[in-house]
Amino acid sequence: MGRALISVPLGVYGGICAEEEASENALREAAEEMAAREGVDYLELRNRNGNRYAGYHPNALYATFSGPLPASADLVSKSLPKDTRYMIRKGQKNALELRRGMEQLGTFYRLFAQNMKRHGTPVFPRASC
Repeated sequence: MGRALISVPLGVYGGICAEEEASENALREAAEEMAAREGVDYLELRNRNGNRYAGYHPNALYATFSGPLPASADLVSKSLPKDTRYMIRKGQKNALELRRGMEQLGTFYRLFAQNMKRHGTPVFPRASC
């Protein structure tokens, strides 16, 4: 593979995040300058929206599939595989709950790092996040 500069290593998506075209172009140009300065073999911007910049090549390693969302939670449940419904019921039975907010970052990172380690994938230190 050689040396690469990737917008979000170990992630499928994470290209340039900008509200207007001028900002997007400025960020892309800065990434290109950094890639040239660092002497990498290639620069990879993983844009979720599929935009491809002139001179960039597509990467067919990743694919996204989507479909319409059913009208009710019951229809969503029925559309899921049997083993997935089982895991959802198991979570409900064990009082699984959703928590949001930056105060959850430590717990999230710990679980993320454990999972990545099980898969043999290196994890960036939390300080670099």
